Amino acid sequence: MPIIKIDINEGRTYEQKAAVSKDITDSIERHFGMDPKKVMIFWTDLERHNQSVGGKMNGTPPKD
Repeated sequence: MPIIKIDINEGRTYEQKAAVSKDITDSIERHFGMDPKKVMIFWTDLERHNQSVGGKMNGTPPKD
């Protein structure tokens, strides 16, 4: 059973993620011959203020 994790910046819609999930699942089925019901995809929406690149934090700090 393939397990696919997608970490992505927040802001994508449910519909966008559903479309990408369908495309990935179709590709796994086509290329690996696997049952699509066995493909698991986990999405993690990353908040920009919890990321850094090159030692510098992205975004602005969250408000309390």
